[in-house]
Amino acid sequence: ETGAKRPASSKKKKPKDPNKPKAAMTAYFIFYNKKRGSIKQANPEFTILQISKEASRQWKEMTDAEKQPYQNEFLKQREIYQAKMVEYKRNKEKTHEEDVED
Repeated sequence: ETGAKRPASSKKKKPKDPNKPKAAMTAYFIFYNKKRGSIKQANPEFTILQISKEASRQWKEMTDAEKQPYQNEFLKQREIYQAKMVEYKRNKEKTHEEDVED
């Protein structure tokens, strides 16, 4: 039967930790966020989907050299994210140890 819904899972989702650092944006998303405004300005009638398609088309047409600044920004953001995750995990372990002692 098509369109049949799956039964709801009995497992409860683990709540997201608001203190957990956000992952680094990919090079494409850094590009997309930078270009979205200019695409919308040049094509005010575009929907969000059309803006995304245009950004994707532009990204695919770019050379590796043209993508490099976005790749570099991604690498910087990833390093920052990884450092924050190390600190986050260290603090989470301390909090867990304190909870166990209580």
